[in-house]
Amino acid sequence: MLTDCQPAAIPVVTGRRRPLRSTETTIQTRQRVLVKVSKCSLSVPRSKQTFPPSLYILNAAAVTKPHAIEHLTADLLGYKIDIAVITETHLKKKHSDELFAIDGYTLYRRDRTGRRGGGVAVYVVNHLQATVWTCSGDSLQYELLWVRVRIDDQDVFVGALYHPPKPLYQPSALLDYVEKCVDQLTIESSDALVLLAGDFNSFDGSVLISVCIKSRS
Repeated sequence: MLTDCQPAAIPVVTGRRRPLRSTETTIQTRQRVLVKVSKCSLSVPRSKQTFPPSLYILNAAAVTKPHAIEHLTADLLGYKIDIAVITETHLKKKHSDELFAIDGYTLYRRDRTGRRGGGVAVYVVNHLQATVWTCSGDSLQYELLWVRVRIDDQDVFVGALYHPPKPLYQPSALLDYVEKCVDQLTIESSDALVLLAGDFNSFDGSVLISVCIKSRS
């Protein structure tokens, strides 16, 4: 069970204080390319040893911002991430998957409906088999996306959750729904690994953890 975490910062050189000599022109050009990296231009050798999977969690505060998807691409490829959980994507129906695709990954998303902002997404590296898993009685009021990932003959259920500061539901209702989801996925795969990650804001993450542990016991 994982809750909020902060990825380590990637140092990027954006310029120099002193004037460039003629021999430094090529180096400076390469440094600038790092800042404006194309989302499909990087290729990083990956290990097939994927368990436990590497997990990346980010509140993007809109992947629709200028260069946001390029920065996310650099992080995922640079750190060789297997699964990325992104909250507050701000994606809507008008945003096609192709605009936010990352080379080597499959995008799964659950957009907020009826209000601005919000939304969650999960990126899974292509060499892992993954499908969206839906709990019976699924409600769009919860920004919770489950993705079932098969890793080394074991199921891993990744729950991407965004609990906004001012939800339209009672926190207790979300707890009941998460417990219901974990109960159902446990029936389908009793030995599965369950990862619940995202941005819970003021919600006590330890309560969610206790609910999941209770459901799995």
